[in-house]
Amino acid sequence: MQILAVGNNRAGKALRKAAPAAASLCLVATLAILGEGLRPGTAGAKVQPQKPAAGDVVDGKRLIGATAVVVEAETGIPFLARVDTGAHSTSLHVEKWEIEGESKDRKKNIGKKIRFQLHNGKKHAAWVTGKIVSTVRVKTSVDHESRYKVEVRLRVGDFEKECLVTLNDRSHMTYPALLGRNFLYNDFLVDVSLDEALEHDAAVTVDGEEVETHDETEDHEEAAEG
Repeated sequence: MQILAVGNNRAGKALRKAAPAAASLCLVATLAILGEGLRPGTAGAKVQPQKPAAGDVVDGKRLIGATAVVVEAETGIPFLARVDTGAHSTSLHVEKWEIEGESKDRKKNIGKKIRFQLHNGKKHAAWVTGKIVSTVRVKTSVDHESRYKVEVRLRVGDFEKECLVTLNDRSHMTYPALLGRNFLYNDFLVDVSLDEALEHDAAVTVDGEEVETHDETEDHEEAAEG
């Protein structure tokens, strides 16, 4: 019993000696925390949320602004595109085309091979070969016209998808391409606040040249013809 008493006495002395040191460490840590909070500019400071950017993924979908640069994957040609959730179809500017065994009746050309020249309105143009999938009747600002639809592969940022596009002459428009719902569906969320060029009427660079952006009236697709 005496041995235990001696042991307990020694343990008690050790604890009494260690207590002040532990208390000092707690005091230093507390002062450090308080001091951090009292530093100029840090008291009550809030972490600023990161500003969203085009290409960010939200709920499995990519953010896109009111305009975007879209690339035709086969040729690598970049187009400045207007993003339009009110348009059903996507459209690309073409300057001319050649149809194998072309008929004057456009509906009879469905399924035929077509060779068309894409042009981004700046430096790049290239011939692409495809197949006419369908035709569509479109209401323009002055009349109605029939247009061909073909399937191409488009890329925005690091995302690519096959898309049915309407071929037409867009030389009278600011944007040589239009991204409609058939490209955006299931894959993109449109946030016009991301498009600073459109918001501030600034310039966007495509092929090293500045393109002034502004709103414009698009043609309206009425009904598929075939």
